[in-house]
Amino acid sequence: MKTNKEIYQHHLKNSIAVLGETVKELETVIINLAMSGELAELNDQFDENDDMTFKYEDFRKLSDYNVRLLYCLYDFIDDKRKEIMNVNGLEEEELEN
Repeated sequence: MKTNKEIYQHHLKNSIAVLGETVKELETVIINLAMSGELAELNDQFDENDDMTFKYEDFRKLSDYNVRLLYCLYDFIDDKRKEIMNVNGLEEEELEN
């Protein structure tokens, strides 16, 4: 039977993993919102099956208020995830186990 400390550690690591997944999902949301909004003209220049490679940071300077709000959420969640890891002395490699 696991101790409360072991259960706590499991839930803590799971929380950090969920926050990481949330950050990755926000990246996709930001790109999709930007490409259908402020960057719609650029998006229209590509065919449906064209392969586009963008960096998440490429969208940071856009003026779309909603994109900027999502960046604020992204930054906040990412910072707090890192803070939780730091406070608990956890490394990325430990989360994969």
